[in-house]
Amino acid sequence: MGRQWNCTRVAVVLFSLSALGVSLWAQTINDPLTSSEADQVRSASINPKKRMELLMSFAMDRLQRFRSGLQLPDPNVHELYGLLRQYSEITNELDDNLNELAGGYRTGEMGAPPKIGKLSQATLSGEQSALQQLLQLRTHMNAATLSHYKYDLDDAVDATKGVIDDAQHALNVSRQKALAKKKHSRHKFW
Repeated sequence: MGRQWNCTRVAVVLFSLSALGVSLWAQTINDPLTSSEADQVRSASINPKKRMELLMSFAMDRLQRFRSGLQLPDPNVHELYGLLRQYSEITNELDDNLNELAGGYRTGEMGAPPKIGKLSQATLSGEQSALQQLLQLRTHMNAATLSHYKYDLDDAVDATKGVIDDAQHALNVSRQKALAKKKHSRHKFW
């Protein structure tokens, strides 16, 4: 009985270690940012404008690399899949950051509150450009190439449209607040 118990414990420990190893390996494979990019984003954690600019530039880098990879005579399909997925994940992170900022400035952050209208406008412009590129890719790909990337390309388009919708909403809310503030200040003096 004691020997069987020890074998069971050893098996459980080995299984746990292998599961931990697979989990850690999967986390490093699925991270859309390089370690250098992740460090830059962490360094910009107290500067929302810089953080948003970084995320936009990293997403556009993935999109550009995807487009360039398609031009190769023998593209690496797995690498291109990865670039599209990374683009979508980074774009979703950009959207989360925009929504967080639009929802209110966190008091724990240092510096002046960001001007959400300007951030929204910059995000909107960048993402509209990305959407045009994605739609052009989808339109101009031959059927065989499109069949390889259709679902990931659709995910990238959806993620981009989500950011555009949220940026437009944040911009509209910002404008309404500015108008209300302006209207309120005029009535104050009369």
